[in-house]
Amino acid sequence: MANPRQPVQRIESLGDLRDRFAASLEYYRCRGGVLFISYCRYWEQHGFVQQSLARFLTENGVRVTWLDAAGWRRYTPTLYWQSELLKVRQIWRLPGERVPPIRYLSVGLQVRDIAREIQALGGNPVVWVQAGLEPGMAERLPYIDVFSTFDDPYRHPADDPLCHKARLIICQNRFTESLLDVIPEDRRVQLLPPVDLRDRNFGSTPFIFPARFPKRVMGYIGSHRSGGFDTFMLEHFIRNLPDWGFLLMGRTDARGMGDVERLKRHPNFLHIPWAKRSELASVWSQIDVSLLLYRNLPSQDGAFPVKLVEGLHFGVPAVGTQVNKTRDITDHFPCSSFADQLVEAAVKTADWPKEKVQRLYDHFRFEMDPRLQLATVTERLK
Repeated sequence: MANPRQPVQRIESLGDLRDRFAASLEYYRCRGGVLFISYCRYWEQHGFVQQSLARFLTENGVRVTWLDAAGWRRYTPTLYWQSELLKVRQIWRLPGERVPPIRYLSVGLQVRDIAREIQALGGNPVVWVQAGLEPGMAERLPYIDVFSTFDDPYRHPADDPLCHKARLIICQNRFTESLLDVIPEDRRVQLLPPVDLRDRNFGSTPFIFPARFPKRVMGYIGSHRSGGFDTFMLEHFIRNLPDWGFLLMGRTDARGMGDVERLKRHPNFLHIPWAKRSELASVWSQIDVSLLLYRNLPSQDGAFPVKLVEGLHFGVPAVGTQVNKTRDITDHFPCSSFADQLVEAAVKTADWPKEKVQRLYDHFRFEMDPRLQLATVTERLK
């Protein structure tokens, strides 16, 4: 198990970051704006990570078009905030793409659709691909400025047309960057995912735990699919710390619900499938340790545990299992695949001094500030 140490001292100040971000805005404006292309429903999930870049841009006078989730079934993304500079819509494609001729025609229609959006933004916007493209898309697009790999690091390997065409590739963790190390360093960069941590995103509605529930609580807040979250490790915690309460809050799949039903037999376990976003601040304020009990999952090997910084925002430290997703936090937080070690570490982590948790928060808040990613991109593209 890695021993937590003090985070490295930041070289840049928040003042430096504000200046860099302000300088980057002129570049985005001169390009006519930013066209994000996302083939997953990132916008619909209302994730801070996926939407924060668009929000910071539009709040500072930059036009943004976000093409979300290609599909043949009609889908209208829900807009959780409004801006005259923001356009969000679905990419439409033909049904029956398993048939090669239809697939080729559908890709062509999508390319034409994207080309029209490029022209609507003046003909030269920053084209920013989120997570990936369907086969045959990259070769037929006029240009691609940025490719953000996101969670699945294997979908587009180094010899993929998308990696060849993108001027800059952003990796969320060191593991993904190691897979792309044959690509020249001036065309790739590791940047932690951008997260909007402004307080207005959390709300202030009170959340009350059930009567007689333990006062000290460990838990996880967020979606927890059965393939990616270790409920057996969580049950080990529940059994070995009967005086602690354990919370699992968020959506899961059918198999995950089966695991939850098994855990409900323990009186010190509470599962909440969904909660209002306005209650998040209240929930986090009552948790002592965030349990990042992830499993090895190829589609998550390129991810970074965003819940880490969300918890730190409310003064909550974390412990986690040792997987590729947590590799970049092992210098700062206890991570282990041995259940007994992790239980012991979690109890100790709950009593970390507030000053230590604050230093960690300052470090990760800076590294995950959306302005840092937006500024770095312009500096690498110029």
